[in-house]
Amino acid sequence: MRKRILAILAALLLFTAPGFAAAAEEDGLAVSIRSSDLSVTIKGRLAAAANQDVLITVIDPDGKLAYFNQTKSDAQGSFQFVYQSQALEAGSYRISAIGYSSGPNAPRLETLYTYTESSVVPGGPPVQPPAQPGAVTEALLELTSSGGVILKPPAVYDEAGRSSQLSIAATLFRQAVQLAKPDDQGVRHLIVRMQTAPGAQAYRIKLPSEALSAEDRGVSWTLSTPHGNLVVSGDMLHDLKLKAADVVEFSFSLQEWKDRDSVLTEGIGDRPVLELNMSVNGQRVHWRNNRSPARVTIPYTPSSHESLSPEKLVVWYIDETGKAVVVPNGRYDASRSGLTFRTKHFSSFAIAYSAKSFADLTGVPWARKSVEALAGKGIVNGLSASRYGPDLPVKRADFLVLLMKTLELADGEGARSQFSDVPSFAYYASAVQTARELGIAKGDAGNRFKPDAPITRQEMAVLAYRALAAANVILPSERDMLDGYEDAANLAEYAKEGVAALTAQGLIQGDGNRFRPGSLTSRAEAAVFIYRLYQLQE
Repeated sequence: MRKRILAILAALLLFTAPGFAAAAEEDGLAVSIRSSDLSVTIKGRLAAAANQDVLITVIDPDGKLAYFNQTKSDAQGSFQFVYQSQALEAGSYRISAIGYSSGPNAPRLETLYTYTESSVVPGGPPVQPPAQPGAVTEALLELTSSGGVILKPPAVYDEAGRSSQLSIAATLFRQAVQLAKPDDQGVRHLIVRMQTAPGAQAYRIKLPSEALSAEDRGVSWTLSTPHGNLVVSGDMLHDLKLKAADVVEFSFSLQEWKDRDSVLTEGIGDRPVLELNMSVNGQRVHWRNNRSPARVTIPYTPSSHESLSPEKLVVWYIDETGKAVVVPNGRYDASRSGLTFRTKHFSSFAIAYSAKSFADLTGVPWARKSVEALAGKGIVNGLSASRYGPDLPVKRADFLVLLMKTLELADGEGARSQFSDVPSFAYYASAVQTARELGIAKGDAGNRFKPDAPITRQEMAVLAYRALAAANVILPSERDMLDGYEDAANLAEYAKEGVAALTAQGLIQGDGNRFRPGSLTSRAEAAVFIYRLYQLQE
């Protein structure tokens, strides 16, 4: 580390005026190195952080934290750091000074320097570096190339509990937040990675309550363990109103499912079952947050047979009674090397392989993959165990149920504002009325939705376009895409924007050069379309 630090500071000498005059008059950084003992002095001024703690960081060419410390600035915002280095190394380094006490929008100075030549400044007698309480060592924090921060406190193995445990202190969390650079959405990404501990049956990560109790999603946590990965936002526990001293623990453990329910055992086989729990101060908490769902990844390598149809790999949620409930958004993601899904609660999650099929799909081979994949994920149902009915038309209500389930927009709270022709007891009532409140379903002048009417192709496109917008998937409308349809003039005006946008994204296709806006949509066509929307999501 010292070798790198001196390289940074020597490089700074090539770009700063001697004597620190600039730092005394305006915001800036300047560095001096004494050749007699290689003591390093960094002086600077950050007027917006006057009388505050100032954080200084030095990032090496590999993106690692080479030096990290804090000190108090004076009434003018001036500050000074003194430490020692030993050697030189070429490369580009970044030095940052941050107003540590100013919160997420703290003032910051940042400069990139490239060292290409060894150099030190002759100096007088040695300078003894002052004590630096609370300094963070190089091993605790590391900056990623995208501006996120990896927190690396040592893990401790609990022999009795056969678990590996890691704790993030509140001070380290605050320092990591200050060091992280916001992405385009203003979110700072913090990462914890636990290494494999031989013999460990569980991995536990403890975070201070303030790391998860923010009012907004300004922080994203990625908690990675050999048993599973979890991505949560910094506001996930805001509604719990935790105390400052509370400690939140996430536990990842693998279960053996053999010798339990035979149906589950057959479906799960030798695939992993992840038990994911959360506790506060040692007491398990049954967390549920519809606004800030968590993303979970269970590491898994498909077998040679499963690799032929990875879309049939599914995630099951095992409820309190031991019943398996399919997680509709669960899917195999090769880029994440496992099964990934979003969840609004924690429990046991299993990987299974769905071999669902229907005997009447032979006439629609182009739809088989979509139908079987969606059936395995619980999104579409057959007319019976062996019959899907691919050529039958889809009712408006049934298509909307599929759409809301696929994009996870149905809230399950039941109907509130009613269409005149949608009974509150109907199986589709909640989905239809939620769609109305979200501006997806608008009905006609008589306040009717016509749930039992077959849905046309242009109606399907319009509902999907609005639903994607409600799910924050914004598709640009490109009206010139309609030029490829020779029957574009037959499109209703309200449908043109949606059909154009979906066509541009390849989500919907015509029949040759015709779109056929008034034609009815078959169950096979609806499944193919819905599966494309499903794949559009992360």
